[in-house]
Amino acid sequence: SADMFISSVADEEVSTYAFEFMLPTTAMPKYLYVKGTRVELDLSQPAVFPTPVERDEAIAAMTLFTAGQMAPPGDESRAVSFRMDTSNTRFDAPIRLTKNLPRNWRLKKGELGGLVERDRKIVSGNALLDPGNLRFIGEQSLVVAGFDVPQGQGMVQLIADSDNPEFGLLSRAAATIDRGAAPYLVDANGLQYPAIGYSYKDQTIARLRYTPDDPLTSIDDLDPPLSSSRDDQELTLLFRLPVGSEIREFRVGTVVIAKFPRGIEVEEQRR
Repeated sequence: SADMFISSVADEEVSTYAFEFMLPTTAMPKYLYVKGTRVELDLSQPAVFPTPVERDEAIAAMTLFTAGQMAPPGDESRAVSFRMDTSNTRFDAPIRLTKNLPRNWRLKKGELGGLVERDRKIVSGNALLDPGNLRFIGEQSLVVAGFDVPQGQGMVQLIADSDNPEFGLLSRAAATIDRGAAPYLVDANGLQYPAIGYSYKDQTIARLRYTPDDPLTSIDDLDPPLSSSRDDQELTLLFRLPVGSEIREFRVGTVVIAKFPRGIEVEEQRR
């Protein structure tokens, strides 16, 4: 409508809006017109969602769009350069591209606390768990060992504890981060994607947070916090990016902790 007006949000550097177009099932859109400018649409790999709820989750988490929030200029003064060994598929590799639960966790269906499960995959939730119950061995139909990830997106897991001395949150490269800032991955197009959850474990408690519709807004969202005086803490940050993205940076706020000069491509994941 020519009379429609959408204002920006007060005090926000970037205001994001999503527009939905209702088309006949036989239609094949080719172009988008914006103020007389024609933009060609690439629908070679469209994202398909089984339910409207999953579609809405992807919109809220900004992982549906190939043009998301642009990353502001970053401080690279302490950043380390890391070349990923793609042959290292161990669960303790600094970065893993997998839909499996972190650190080879295997949970028991029906004993997930506040976690929501569908088809033995975690859909969403935030729950405290018993660290002694993270290696369930039993009937396969009761094993929950993966995340539910919409088609067209890939899961990226980044170890952030002392097991990652190069660019974890306790590393020298992270010494100047603002704990009130959020962790992001930045792709080759300069688009940044927030962490949508994390796994944590120590000798007494474990926690799994997977909230695509409620990304982390600061390092202080991590509960409990990491401490350099402890050696029993395990922390893995969880991200979801569009398939085909090429990861180039890990940052907290504007502080770049790690750069990946060769890029890390997010591929379609079977598991």
